[in-house]
Amino acid sequence: MVWSNALVRPSGAQMKHLKSLYESLEWWKLVPRLNSIDSNITLGDSQDVLVKSDTDNLFVIYFPNTTVSFNASLTGLTNGEKYAAKWFNPRTGVEQNLPNDLYVNNQKILLPVRPSQDDWFIILNKKHKPVEFHVRDFGALPSSKNVRLALEATVKAASKVNGPAEILFEPNMVYRISLPDKLADQSKHAWLIKNATNLTINGQGATLLVTNPEIGAISTEKSSHITVKNFMIDYDPLPYAQGIITAVNPSKYWFDLKVDEGFMEPDKPCFKRAMAKWGLTIRGRPNGRKIYGPTPVFSERWEKNGNRVWRFYPLKTETGYTDILLSANLKPGERYVHMARNWSQAVAAKNCDHILWESITILSSPGLAFFPHITSYHTIRDCHVKVKEGRIFSTNADGIHMRGSRGHVLIERCSFEGMADDGINLHSSALSIQKQPAPNQVLVKKHTFSVRPGDELVLVRSASAKILNKTNVKEVQDKGANWLITLDQSLPKLDTGSGFDSSDNLYNLSEMASPFVIRNCQFNDYRGRGILVSTHNGLIENNAFNLNEGWGVVLSYESVRWAEGPIAKNITIRNNKFRAYKERPQPAVFAHIITRDGATVNSRPFSDIKIESNRFYEYGGPVIMLNDACDVSINNNQIFCSKKAAARRSSEYAAVVLKNCENVKIDKLKVENTCKKQYAVVDIDSKCASGKSISVNSMKTNVAKTCKPIMDQRIKK
Repeated sequence: MVWSNALVRPSGAQMKHLKSLYESLEWWKLVPRLNSIDSNITLGDSQDVLVKSDTDNLFVIYFPNTTVSFNASLTGLTNGEKYAAKWFNPRTGVEQNLPNDLYVNNQKILLPVRPSQDDWFIILNKKHKPVEFHVRDFGALPSSKNVRLALEATVKAASKVNGPAEILFEPNMVYRISLPDKLADQSKHAWLIKNATNLTINGQGATLLVTNPEIGAISTEKSSHITVKNFMIDYDPLPYAQGIITAVNPSKYWFDLKVDEGFMEPDKPCFKRAMAKWGLTIRGRPNGRKIYGPTPVFSERWEKNGNRVWRFYPLKTETGYTDILLSANLKPGERYVHMARNWSQAVAAKNCDHILWESITILSSPGLAFFPHITSYHTIRDCHVKVKEGRIFSTNADGIHMRGSRGHVLIERCSFEGMADDGINLHSSALSIQKQPAPNQVLVKKHTFSVRPGDELVLVRSASAKILNKTNVKEVQDKGANWLITLDQSLPKLDTGSGFDSSDNLYNLSEMASPFVIRNCQFNDYRGRGILVSTHNGLIENNAFNLNEGWGVVLSYESVRWAEGPIAKNITIRNNKFRAYKERPQPAVFAHIITRDGATVNSRPFSDIKIESNRFYEYGGPVIMLNDACDVSINNNQIFCSKKAAARRSSEYAAVVLKNCENVKIDKLKVENTCKKQYAVVDIDSKCASGKSISVNSMKTNVAKTCKPIMDQRIKK
């Protein structure tokens, strides 16, 4: 077979995953480890398990594709050593960490059984005992007014170790930390760690209490193999004003807020300097749950009107919102939070690789809770955003906002509540095309991303969301506020402009948090979406979505406001539970596009979407709504809606709605909902592809007699 034909076969496309694996290792140190595998059966040549190693520190072990089941042991090791292990899937690039370390006994390790009969890699890393550094020895004490300098001294000492080091706090103590006023702008963190390697920061249950409400808590930059674990992050003062609405005057367009004792009043500078001046209601429900907003109340100004009472004058319109005061439906006696929201993040990492955030709980933040930015091989495990007892709110922005990651993302066993915005957001950012100096050159505005030679880019016509083509970067030249990028092929004539809302855009497929896995997470009461996906190659499984607004997984592309992308592709959503509480919930799984000037989308750029074995509860409205998608499998899903939940809905709906879709297969869908407002189980609109491109098979329903199993609007009456 000639090489050009081999490239288009599945194995050709999978080679990038093998390359990515080796780039994550010091591959030049690996040598073959012959005769190091013992097996309980005799393996043929095509079944041999292959091993390479860096002495006894690192093992890369390859299991070939075989239907034969066998046990294998890695031999020639030192008793008492232990290894961290992870599976690597060479077909998808997804990693899976083993929950327990592997120990050497009788000079060998019994290797686990492959996850499937396909070929797999298992990677073993020896765990070396780190050198310990206690922060108390450098002057960081719970009684200290500010431990910043002591923590910096601890990191400096740990960085001199030739090997792993661990920084330890006193268990369950509170440490106050901040920056001097002259350094404390919104882009800074109280504790910044740069150029570190093989470092573990172990809070042992300690709380970092940030005493400036405008800065982040902890950030690592340009670092490798970093673990931050066992911390609680909080603020004093808190970066918001919490209180009760005492009066509302719709005609004069104001409302009064009495701020609770113990919270900042909004005359503090952080509120004036906020990047977004808005707040939201927090309403209780009979079942003890809370409704956050969802309408944001943007205020142009506010003034004092009594003892801890402030009069707010909302804007009448803001991007995406009209008649805000009427839409928010504010009432005296309701709880309300006005935020000093900015760009800061409680925990961040930038330009780092092999990062683990584990067992970190964030109680408040002026902006995002967790911000991985241009990281790779990043695991976020057992981390939580929580509302502290006595409060009604947590962070001013998203739970996890992952921008421009270079891949291999794992988020597991995390939970989210009380935030002002989305639970998890994965994306890259638009490279706005300012000029096209030559057919194979573009001048793009610098933004929150990087571009490197060899990166793969995708070109999107923002006016219509049409994917034009893919290309690779040959050269990047720094041009001040812009980059001049030379590509490996010529592009068509492009729309250029001053920003992503007026130009065609490129998205970096090498820097989009791909592949990713999100599993076993809990999404509870807050304002916003569960998981917002603008990337490729992801698995979302075994999560629980308990959101008042309803929407759990949103595949989104909008070229006019945030320009987060690329357009989602190859996403699997399986074995999740979705439960809605609102009168008119948004769809649990939603794919939609917002184009420049509201132009019609004629293509179907969302592709390779699998929605499998999920359960949906109490959605008195559409459960799955897909716009502009192709190659979709909706298989073995179950939808349950009680009469009480169904009665909340005042307008008609279908359970599954397909708009402008193609090649969609719906199998084994079970629906129990006797509400007469449900006019159809599946609604296929007239723009969907004709013929057998949309198929519905083996559907089981318990619905009202007036509900049609399928409403196919492609069929002319």
